[in-house]
Amino acid sequence: MNDEVAPYLPEVEKGLHLIPTQATEHAGQVDHLYFALVGASAIILLMVVGLIAFFGFRYRAGNKTANRSNLPSTRTENRVEIAVLAAMLTVFMGFFAWATTLYLDGYRGPEPAMTIDVVGKQWMWKIQHPDGTREINALHVPVDEVIQLRVTSQDVIHSFFVPAFRIKRDVVPGTEKTAWFRATEPGNIGCSAPSTVAASIRECWVRSWSWIGAITRLG
Repeated sequence: MNDEVAPYLPEVEKGLHLIPTQATEHAGQVDHLYFALVGASAIILLMVVGLIAFFGFRYRAGNKTANRSNLPSTRTENRVEIAVLAAMLTVFMGFFAWATTLYLDGYRGPEPAMTIDVVGKQWMWKIQHPDGTREINALHVPVDEVIQLRVTSQDVIHSFFVPAFRIKRDVVPGTEKTAWFRATEPGNIGCSAPSTVAASIRECWVRSWSWIGAITRLG
């Protein structure tokens, strides 16, 4: 078998990664929310399935010992329903507040040490630093400094997505969006290629795995 990896699957040799690398503090906070949501959903799922299985077995048609006459009053049933709904509402409103705070923090970051312009163009990202330095499909930034990005598009809709930073901005011509991050460790990470509405399904699929962009964190 050929040991070379297909150009559109450069990460396949690293194995399966369910969670991308955490390259910023914000990325870890997003993952905490994700795991909390998965955990809460799993608990609710187990409770519902467990109760269905328990009552289905206890009150099955062939069980002659089950007491079906001692039913709770309507008032008790209403109290139980209200209590359960109130508990679920409280929990999920807490998740909503948590998620809203993280979402807003992704836009209203601290005062940046530098602002970098990022322009999407078929098929590349053009980056310009404050000192005039320009890069194509690469971004070099210092560690532990707040970086603000001004992202826009030159032609069609583009998506600037850095999974390790947990930031994603979709831009169209005539609009500008900002994003900020603080890289925590030096190294290289991948960012996704620009995707456009003009591309075919096959082109979007190949480019979404090609990782043509790179962000380098400098120590």
